[in-house]
Amino acid sequence: MIFVRSLDSTSVVLALLVSLACPALAEEDLANGSALFAEKCEVCHGTYGEASNEVVPNILGQYPGYTLTQLQAFLSDDPKTARRGISGSLKRSLLLDLKVQDIKDIVAYLGTIDYEIVGASKAEAEARGELAAAGWWLANYAGCGNCHGDDFQGLRVRNPATGELDPEIGAPFTPKLVGLKHGYLMRQLRAYQSGRRAGGLSGMKHVMAPLFQTPRMMRAIGSYAEGVQIVPVVDGGSAAQAERPSPPPPPATLDPVHTGASPKVPYVTKNGVEEVDYEKLNPIKGFRLPDSGQFRETTPVFGEDRDYTRNPMSFSVAKDGLVVIDNNTGLMWERHLNWRWGKTVPANGDWRPQDVFTYKDGEARRRPYHEGVQYCKGLRLAGFDDWRMPTVKEVHTIAHYASARPTIHVKFFKDTDAGLPGYGDRGKGGQWAGPLASDHNNSGWHIGFIDGHFMGYPRSGYKTTRCVRADDNGAYFLPEFVDNGDGTVTDAVTDLMWMQTVDGVSRDWEASIQYCETVEYAGHDDWKLPGNKELSSTVDLRKQRPAVDTKFFPDTDYTAYYWSRTPETRAASRNMMSETTVQPEDAEIGNAHENAFFQEYMLGGNWRGPRRGLLGLARCVRYPGRS
Repeated sequence: MIFVRSLDSTSVVLALLVSLACPALAEEDLANGSALFAEKCEVCHGTYGEASNEVVPNILGQYPGYTLTQLQAFLSDDPKTARRGISGSLKRSLLLDLKVQDIKDIVAYLGTIDYEIVGASKAEAEARGELAAAGWWLANYAGCGNCHGDDFQGLRVRNPATGELDPEIGAPFTPKLVGLKHGYLMRQLRAYQSGRRAGGLSGMKHVMAPLFQTPRMMRAIGSYAEGVQIVPVVDGGSAAQAERPSPPPPPATLDPVHTGASPKVPYVTKNGVEEVDYEKLNPIKGFRLPDSGQFRETTPVFGEDRDYTRNPMSFSVAKDGLVVIDNNTGLMWERHLNWRWGKTVPANGDWRPQDVFTYKDGEARRRPYHEGVQYCKGLRLAGFDDWRMPTVKEVHTIAHYASARPTIHVKFFKDTDAGLPGYGDRGKGGQWAGPLASDHNNSGWHIGFIDGHFMGYPRSGYKTTRCVRADDNGAYFLPEFVDNGDGTVTDAVTDLMWMQTVDGVSRDWEASIQYCETVEYAGHDDWKLPGNKELSSTVDLRKQRPAVDTKFFPDTDYTAYYWSRTPETRAASRNMMSETTVQPEDAEIGNAHENAFFQEYMLGGNWRGPRRGLLGLARCVRYPGRS
């Protein structure tokens, strides 16, 4: 079928598509598109556009014309054509500085990525079950294919230059549906149903009316589309692909084949509670402190997180799918938590965890701190028996501050929930970490993935536990400072140089950024406000009031807050990685990017400030050997 639309813009778009398909595209255009995709698109849509979550669409293999029209809609100020929801934050933070040529280059680059489609046939759909088989029938015989093509693989149109159907040119107003996650596709169908999304056809709501009257048909479409995978073919890929920046190489333990006994993890008993003796663990060889992951522009002041890239976050999943390796830190993580909720917490009133949670036999669950320690001690996974409770600094390294609710990359770390209405991270998102807090032995550390903060929490409380290990009993625990004798200290673990003393002036967040960007100190003028993870690296988890080694930082005020350059992402509309549904209370939260993270040194906690206007101190940092 030939797609026909009586809009003046159609001929313009198709003419552009012909130019995009032209083999004479300049190599520098493809290189520019590749670099921009890596910078602005990859964190949400995947390395090759193969998004793996329920929030953003798969764009690998999508027709260039449709991708182009969606990018144009993201940038549009016309309320009739502008995309809503996530697009609002994309427009403000990612795409606003793109030129027309940049958009064309990104679309052109995507067109160079080879791919194959798996699971689209009738037999493959039937093998996935009755619902997927019904979806295949709808795709091919019930009218859906008139716009979205056979097997939902897209509708081809005639090339204006040749008059022939062109496999590389699709209808610019109707997408391929294969590869879209069920949750994403269902949200788009419901948006058509409500009229919030009009689409490329003015009568979409009426065309799809039969689907809306039968929810099972909608689920069938989603089931079939999700089961069809678009897989990138990267071996022998294009030159543009070869020029993509490479992440840090994965460690040798990516596909572990472990023989022999692991080094025995040391344990110590404190007030009757057994926990890891973290001081007896070893520094991790080749350790690199990951960046925060925050890429959004939230202030016109230069010097926030997105303005600096040092060690981009990078993870690899073992072939068995059970463990994740952090390619920066060398830590190996348990990938799945696998706990499930059985009831709903009441909106008000007291409740006990045992009243709320039910589990199946063998499932991991929320536990008190000491049970989490024992769970990791007894864990046997991927051929290793040296799993342990992580330190709070280690858990902090996997927090991904471009995401919200949960503040973690759910493509790699499964089953992390974010928070529960009325209870925040205390409901779902808290994860235990060691050691027992230094103030008293009744508290452990936890990180709340509602926003990525960490603090002490009574050890009898109920949190999830994600175990960790590293070769040779490695751990990220204590800094190793060296006094440079010029008013600066350098941490041998993170390779960061710090001001030993601060000027004592309290400033708001933006003024703190500006101060570090302009100050000259100890013969250096390339200071910057530290990132959230950089600032927390200075904490000595054995100490309190202040939770830092005063031999190296003698003026630390444990009653003050120290600003980081990491802004908060909280509203669900800015959650680019979640595979969960939007939390009910998100509609009432409009403070995303109004806050930023700071470090306190009374006990060593790290959380977001209530507002950026809060007055705090600035301890600047620099990267030795880099400007």
